[in-house]
Amino acid sequence: MVRYRRNIRSGVVRIPQEVREAFGDEIEMAPNLRSMAVYPANEEKRKVIRSLQLIIKDLKQEIDEEKEACK
Repeated sequence: MVRYRRNIRSGVVRIPQEVREAFGDEIEMAPNLRSMAVYPANEEKRKVIRSLQLIIKDLKQEIDEEKEACK
């Protein structure tokens, strides 16, 4: 899974070109206390949910790998 880490202190986040090209000119953001989903504004919500499910699956796999490494 590709990751981007950005400092948000300034309130400005620079989005990598390949992401901008894939997302188009307008995005939606759905934040909560611990995370934020960012997706193309015109994307079907079902596709966004499916994409988020894949991200969650990858994160769970990382947790499992970290647990195995600690044994």
